[in-house]
Amino acid sequence: MSRRLLLLFALWQTLGAAGFLFWDRPQSTPALWVIGFIFLLPGNLLASNVVAALLWRSTLSLHAMSAVALCAAIAINFACWLAIARLTRWFRERTT
Repeated sequence: MSRRLLLLFALWQTLGAAGFLFWDRPQSTPALWVIGFIFLLPGNLLASNVVAALLWRSTLSLHAMSAVALCAAIAINFACWLAIARLTRWFRERTT
């Protein structure tokens, strides 16, 4: 993955994480929830379901499960971005 794409990924995930972390504050707007949801796709859907299935009956608090889900979402998104970057590079090399 190029340096520019890695920087774009970091910015994209930072905005998503900020929306994810701050949407439930009293002074926030519903737009933060939308930003957190959209910017963390597709990792947030998979990570939230996996964390809920594995840790729901554990002794972790909801905040701790949310933190685990956020870290897992970013890791899943990194794997997706890396796969898309490699696939794009492979496709460009094959066509030129």
